[in-house]
Amino acid sequence: MQHLENSEVGKLLEDKWAYVIDAIESAFVDPTADMIPKTYLNVEGGDYRAMPAALGDFAGIKWIGVFPDNWKQGFSTTPGILVLNKRGNGRLLLTMECCKLTAIRTAAVSTIAAKYFTFPADVKKIGFVGCGNQASHHIEAYLSQFNEARGYSIDEVLLYDTAYISGMSEGWNNLIASKDVDFKVCDTLEELTSQSDIITLTTPSREPYLGLENLKPNVHINAVGADAVGKREVKHEVLYGAKNVICDDREQAMHSGELQYSTSFLGGYGSGRRLDVQSLNNIIRDNSFQPKGISLFDSTGVALEDLAVGTLVFSLLHDSRYLKVT
Repeated sequence: MQHLENSEVGKLLEDKWAYVIDAIESAFVDPTADMIPKTYLNVEGGDYRAMPAALGDFAGIKWIGVFPDNWKQGFSTTPGILVLNKRGNGRLLLTMECCKLTAIRTAAVSTIAAKYFTFPADVKKIGFVGCGNQASHHIEAYLSQFNEARGYSIDEVLLYDTAYISGMSEGWNNLIASKDVDFKVCDTLEELTSQSDIITLTTPSREPYLGLENLKPNVHINAVGADAVGKREVKHEVLYGAKNVICDDREQAMHSGELQYSTSFLGGYGSGRRLDVQSLNNIIRDNSFQPKGISLFDSTGVALEDLAVGTLVFSLLHDSRYLKVT
């Protein structure tokens, strides 16, 4: 049985965004897929999460910690491991560190949501609130997939963060230097939101900060940071003012995503609109959606996404994406 370090996982998945996105999209509509919402163990400074799923010939579980302040000591904020088994008999096939895998799959899922909820010709500027490791992976994914060949013409990446900007790491500077697009550090949140066609939120905030003010009339928001009880980035006015609200898993989003704040407002917020939430897998299946107005993707991160990328890693390791396990 083999174990892969983060660096090995990263090397296998390097520049393979199209494969990762295809694996996740396919998993969302695969009839063999099965999973349960993640479970949490709260500890001082963060929490641990257990995320089991099954897909095709495989079953697996991701055990991951989330410690937002770890970066201050130079540690990963998301240390963890993915265990991959043969579905039918439980045989242990592979283990891998999953910090890199988690960052890549999260960025890939945001890319999928943004693809379905934007018109390529309307996307010129993309904004990121929170400029840690997760944002850099999102930038890589977006610029890889939202390019001229697919009808996009992104000309600027806007950045805003109260903690990271003043001391951007060498990795960030290398990322900026490697991309044929302008980067701009915004002085205020409003400066970013008023210009961005796609806004990605990746902060560990527990206070909502994104309101309707200064948002463009047609904008897609990927809300990534709220992935546990008590976390929150989006104000009620955005949640209920959005034309479309999408989540990766309804049950999970209702207890740990932005939607955890919607229950007391169902049928009663503002003009009395009842919140209508769509699941990403239904959007992928339908494939006839026409984006309009403000859309919000409540991304909590589900086990099926991890397993889809974990099985891709296994297949790439054995030189075949469609390897059958015996």
